[in-house]
Amino acid sequence: MERLALVSAVFFSLLIAISGSLSTAKVAARKGYNPYLGSLIGGLVGFGAAMLAAVILAALFAGAGAVIGLGSLVGGLAALMVLWQYVPARQVEQGVLPSGEAFKRNIKARHIQGNIMRGLFILSIVIALVALATLLWTIINKSIGLTAVQYMVQPEALTITSYEIPGDPGPITLDEAKALLAENVRVTRLQDLVLSTVAAESGDWPELYAQPVSIVLGDKIYPGTAAAIPVGELDAALAVDILASNLELSDLQILVFTEAGRSLEALSDREITEVLVERLSPDRLQELTLSALDRSVLEELVLMETSGRALSDLSERELGAVLAVNVRKARLRVFLLDNVVKAREDRWADLSPMPLNQVLNGKEYPAELAEVPLNKLSEPQAASILASNLDRNTLEKLVYDNVVQPEVIESWPLWDSLTDRTAIEDKTALENPLAEVKWRSWVNKDFVTSQLDPRRADITGIRPALYGSLLVIAITMLVAFPVGVGAAIYLEEYAGKSRLNQIIQTNINNLAGVPSIIYGILGLAIFVRALETVTSGNIFGVDTANGRTVLSAGFTLALLILPMIIINAQEAIRAVPNSLRQASYGLGATHWQTIWNHVLPYAMPGILTGTILAISRAIGETAPLILVGGATYLTQDPKGPFSIFTALPLLIYRWTTLPQAEFRNAAAAAIVVLLVLLLTMNSIAVILRNRFSRRLS
Repeated sequence: MERLALVSAVFFSLLIAISGSLSTAKVAARKGYNPYLGSLIGGLVGFGAAMLAAVILAALFAGAGAVIGLGSLVGGLAALMVLWQYVPARQVEQGVLPSGEAFKRNIKARHIQGNIMRGLFILSIVIALVALATLLWTIINKSIGLTAVQYMVQPEALTITSYEIPGDPGPITLDEAKALLAENVRVTRLQDLVLSTVAAESGDWPELYAQPVSIVLGDKIYPGTAAAIPVGELDAALAVDILASNLELSDLQILVFTEAGRSLEALSDREITEVLVERLSPDRLQELTLSALDRSVLEELVLMETSGRALSDLSERELGAVLAVNVRKARLRVFLLDNVVKAREDRWADLSPMPLNQVLNGKEYPAELAEVPLNKLSEPQAASILASNLDRNTLEKLVYDNVVQPEVIESWPLWDSLTDRTAIEDKTALENPLAEVKWRSWVNKDFVTSQLDPRRADITGIRPALYGSLLVIAITMLVAFPVGVGAAIYLEEYAGKSRLNQIIQTNINNLAGVPSIIYGILGLAIFVRALETVTSGNIFGVDTANGRTVLSAGFTLALLILPMIIINAQEAIRAVPNSLRQASYGLGATHWQTIWNHVLPYAMPGILTGTILAISRAIGETAPLILVGGATYLTQDPKGPFSIFTALPLLIYRWTTLPQAEFRNAAAAAIVVLLVLLLTMNSIAVILRNRFSRRLS
C-alpha cells in the first residue's frame, strides 16, 4: 500500500473508530447492553472494518490512493450501520422515557460520550501545544548556534606593522615625520619606498638593490655619503634622509600615516623575512630555511611565531591608519557621509562635491582641508577625519567589517552546538584550520538595521523588508478598519431586510473564506493595472515605473481582511443591548448620536478583537504580495506609498528556498522579527481594547 493511501486509510479508520465509540455506547444502552462494552465494540468494528476495506481496495486498485481512502471511510460507516441495525435487543424499553436499569445505562452512555469528547478536547490542546512548541523550537534552534568564521584578513595580521601616530597627518612636522619613519618602519620597507616613491621604479627590484644609489636615483637628491652604497644596504637614517629630501612635506606626512596600518598581506617577502629574523631565536632560524619557503608559508609562520596586537588594543589613530591602507577611498568617503555626517543615502550625491566646511559643519577636520571637496579627499585624509569623529567601537567595527571581513563558512543548529561541540571544533580544525568556531545569534541589531545583501547570509539585514511590511500594514489598516467598521454599522443599524442587503451579507460571509491568492489576482487586475496611474503615483507627479507599489499591496491586503473586520464588527454591534439604544432615544439623541456615543464605544472591544485577528492574517500573507509585484530582493528602503517594496514574508519565503544553510538561519531570524512585530501590533490593539473595556465598566 502506498504511503499516502496508508496514511489516509489510518486517518479515516481512527475517525470512524471515534464515531463508533461515541454512537455505539448509546445504541448498546438502548438495546440493553453494557454501554462500556458497546463503546469498545463500536470502536473496534469501525477501525477494523475501515482498515479491512482499505486493504481489499489496495489489492484491487493498486496506486489509487483516493479510492482506498474513500473506500475505508465507506466500509467503516457501513459496518457501524450494520452493527447498530442488527444487534438484537435484550430489553425492550417501555414508555417514553427510560427508567430503572435502562435509565442508568443511558446515563452511563452519556458519561462515556462526555469522557470521550473531553479526551479528544484535551488531546487537541496537547497536539496544538506540541505543534506550537515544535515550531518555536525549530525557529530558536536555527536562529542561535555555533558558526565557523573565516577571515579574509586575520585580525593579528593587521597589527604586524602598526604603530601609534601622535596626531593628524597635518600637524606632524618634518623632523617628527622623519623620526616616526626611522623608528617604526623596517629598513627593508624604507629601501622599497626609496625605489617606489623616489626612483619611481616598478620593475625588477632585486637587481636594483645591488646597484649604488647614484645610479638608481640619477638626478634625485641624496646625501653624498650614500652615493656609492647599494640601495639594498642603506640604513634607516639614510633611507629616511633620501625620502625627506625628495618628497613634499604633505606626501611625507601621508606616508607616515599609511605605513602605520599596513597588514601582513601588504608586506613584501623581504619584510616578512626581516620580521622573522627579528623575532625568532637563532635555533629556530637554523631549523627553518626561509629562502626556500613559499609566500603563504611565510605568512603562516609570521602569524604562528609572532604575536600581533588585537584590534581592541589599537588606538583610534591606528584603526584609522588600517582603514586608510586597506579600504578604497570611495568607500571611506561613504563612511564619512554615513557615520560622521549621518546623511540619508539619497543626499550623498549632492554632498560629495561640497567642501568639508559645509559637509562637516560642527565636526572635526584639519583647517587646511576646509575648502577641499569631500570627493577629493585621499585615503589618509578621509581616514584621519573618521578617526577624529568616531568612537573607537565604531572604528573597530568598520575595520572588522571592511578589512577583516569575517565570513560564516558553516553553521550548526543550537541542539548540535550544545550536545556535539567537541566534534564540531575538531571537524573545523581539520577542514578549515584558520577558521574560528564561535557562538552567533542570527537575531541582532545589525540584522534588523542593515541593508539586504542577497549574496551573503551572515552580513545581510532585513531593514528594507521590515520597513516595507510596516508601510503595507499601515496602509492596510488605514483603509480596512474605517471601511469595515462603517460597513458593519450600515448593515446592522441602517440596512433593512431587503433582498439586496441579504445578498450583500451572504457575499461578505463567503468572501471571508476565499483563498488569499484570489485577492492577489484581484489586486493585480485592479490596483496594479487598471488604477496604475494612481497607485504608481504618476497622477501626483511621481515617476514610479508601474503600479507594483506599497499602495497596491496595502489596498490588496485591505480587501483580504475587510470581510473579517466587517463580520466581527457586526457581531460586536449586534451584542450591544437594545435597551441602551432605547435609553439614548428616550433622552432625545438622534440615530447617529446613539451609534457614535453609545453603540460604538460599547462594541469597540469586540471590534478590536476582530482587528487583531485580521492583522495577524495580513502580516504573514505572501501570495497576494507576490502577485502585486513585491520584490524578493530589494536593497533600498521604500521611501513612501509609491515605492517598490519587499516584505518580511517574501524574504522568508525566498531564503528558505536557497541551498545555503546559512540563509535558512537568516530566515529563522526573520521569523523571530516577524513574530515580535506581530505581537507588538497585537499588544497595542489589546491595550486599546482593555482601555475601552475599563471605560465601560
